[in-house]
Amino acid sequence: MVGGSWGYAEFLASITKLNDPEHHNMLDWYGDDVDSAFFDHTRVNYRLYGMKV
Repeated sequence: MVGGSWGYAEFLASITKLNDPEHHNMLDWYGDDVDSAFFDHTRVNYRLYGMKV
């Protein structure tokens, strides 16, 4: 799983570098249709709504 901003940065680095040891594992886990520019604010707000911080 990808956790936090550092984990997401590592994930993006891994899927863009063919020689990265985790490249194929990450694409198998997530799929090969990654759009790093896409952000679904409605979904994020829905998931954050019930959290207590």
